[in-house]
Amino acid sequence: MDRRFVCSVCGLGHARREQLERHQLSHSQERKHVCPACQKRFKRNEHLARHVITHSGLKPHGCLECGKAFYRKDHLRKHLLAHETKRIRLAAGLTSSGGGGGAGAVAGTGAGAVESGGVSGVKSLSLSLP
Repeated sequence: MDRRFVCSVCGLGHARREQLERHQLSHSQERKHVCPACQKRFKRNEHLARHVITHSGLKPHGCLECGKAFYRKDHLRKHLLAHETKRIRLAAGLTSSGGGGGAGAVAGTGAGAVESGGVSGVKSLSLSLP
């Protein structure tokens, strides 16, 4: 791949000018994108847009297994990994609760909310409004 757009600060090459311009923001201390609700500042407009949602109170990414909801899909993915880890520990008999959580307990954990490959079912886990 041709990387003819090179950062003058660190030497990292990019294939397109837009990529270089976006990368160069990482070296700048300037935060020109300001949240109208709390005045928090951001280097990139997309980070501001992602942040503004937190002021709405909406949490559109919900866990079908326990009902917890998140502003961001990546936070839901991380949360789903915790459920998967718990299921694996239960199946292996490694729980710290001592509540008799052997293989029989695994069947009732709601494993259908997450496909067996971990978080592959994330797209289907977003809440849909009526």
